[in-house]
Amino acid sequence: MRTPLSDTARFLAALQADYPPGTPTRALADGIHGLLTAFAHHKRERHTGVPLAQIDRAIAEPLRPLLAAWLHGEDITDTDDQQWRLR
Repeated sequence: MRTPLSDTARFLAALQADYPPGTPTRALADGIHGLLTAFAHHKRERHTGVPLAQIDRAIAEPLRPLLAAWLHGEDITDTDDQQWRLR
């Protein structure tokens, strides 16, 4: 059955296939896909909300390397780096 959520997931999967990892469009698609995945899980479980930490992780993790390169001119490859660790 088609739903707005499944249509969005298909669209994001197509975006992810079209853009290589490391590109801004791919990072944004990965972040939105992670957010929708968390939302769908909590909706299936009949939760009334998504924990903020999960939203932070879904959006920030794909964007972290791009933000570091843009802001500081450096690559962040270690996702456990204290500076970038999500709380």
